[in-house]
Amino acid sequence: MIRESKRFVLHLLAQGQQDWLPSFGLYSMREVDKFAGIEIAKTADGIPILPDTCGWAECQIVQEVDLGDRVIFIADVVHHQVYAERKPLCRIEAIAGLPPEVVRELAAKRLEDIECDRGLMESFHAIQSDRCKNLRTIG
Repeated sequence: MIRESKRFVLHLLAQGQQDWLPSFGLYSMREVDKFAGIEIAKTADGIPILPDTCGWAECQIVQEVDLGDRVIFIADVVHHQVYAERKPLCRIEAIAGLPPEVVRELAAKRLEDIECDRGLMESFHAIQSDRCKNLRTIG
């Protein structure tokens, strides 16, 4: 869906919306319909917008980085909406409002992502270090 349209919407969830975390945080669209049972609106370009959030930003992808087990999208914000009267969902409130087994799954996925990201960052820093050495040699 994101790759086809080259757009996505980033949401800031509001208090009380923690029930959406498992489907949006644990699964891909290939596994579940993340929007099932949610009355969504759409942007002018047809991208789904979750209701009653604190705000959203519609983003246009400018670069895609395929990491094998995931893809990172670098994007520009093209439209946004903020609802200042709504309070954001904080991590502590989100965890307190979820069943323990879901909290464990989310925590395990987060640790897995951290390990994957650590390897990515180490590779990035090694590349940058090599580039800096080359610049010092030239300069």
